[in-house]
Amino acid sequence: INWRIDYTATMGQLIQDNVLVSSIFQGHQPIGLYSHRGHAAFVLVVASVLILVCRNWGWLSVKVTAVMIIPVILALLLTQTRAGIIAVMIAIAYFLYQSSTAKRYRRIAICTVLVSLLLVSTVSASRHIQALNQLNFDRKTLLLKNLTSDRAWLWELGLQGIRKRPLLGWGFDGFGIAYSYVLNPHHIPKVIYIDNFSYDYLSQDGELATELLPTYKAHNLILDTTVSIGILGLLTYLALLGSYVFHLIKSPYQGIEAVVIAYLVFTFTWFDCGQFTHLSWWTLSLADINSKQKQKF
Repeated sequence: INWRIDYTATMGQLIQDNVLVSSIFQGHQPIGLYSHRGHAAFVLVVASVLILVCRNWGWLSVKVTAVMIIPVILALLLTQTRAGIIAVMIAIAYFLYQSSTAKRYRRIAICTVLVSLLLVSTVSASRHIQALNQLNFDRKTLLLKNLTSDRAWLWELGLQGIRKRPLLGWGFDGFGIAYSYVLNPHHIPKVIYIDNFSYDYLSQDGELATELLPTYKAHNLILDTTVSIGILGLLTYLALLGSYVFHLIKSPYQGIEAVVIAYLVFTFTWFDCGQFTHLSWWTLSLADINSKQKQKF
């Protein structure tokens, strides 16, 4: 009805003709309480996996499982969020592989994967960033940028930021801090102030100038973590994550770690955020619940 309605404190305010102050682009429609279809997509991914897990535990009948999962999967497909569709495919494939229900639902899983791949391919082929056509990119580079929604450029900048401060990083939301220092390798500006969507710096002629920040994130969990808290922080994060996943697999809740696998796949082109990150860590926290508590849960 109105793409400017984004359910945020800055609702309706623009920083560009097609971008809201909340960084929502026109066409990235909000869904329910989620201000971006990508946020909603991951919640749908988690719901899909949890429905299958509950069925495997005997908490849901086949009919109830079908009634619940079909609209959830359809809603996920309609978001046209490729990361979410790929994440749910890999998570469900893992779940079926390690569970006793793999052979029983193999045909359904294969059909779901084929439909999902068809949709992902269609969305990828039809997605073009108009602004890139104005620049002189070769065909291969242009294809890569369109396929990744120009995340490849953000990943390159993220790697440059890591090279400049590899051990400890730039601080939280490090990509936004490092951006001005890696954008132009031939000229590093003297940054005066960094805001949520722009930064002030002294130009080469000594004048105060302002530039927009395209994003505060590199849109990759590993890159964003490393550019923010450095390699030492990344190793600590991975050790903590790995420890919880290991204990979860060994716990009575084996199978639910598929949620974490979906999270890792999804954040290959996304980042930690308050809208969905907690769902993964809530799942990991089940590793601390012993088998006697399972019946009460």
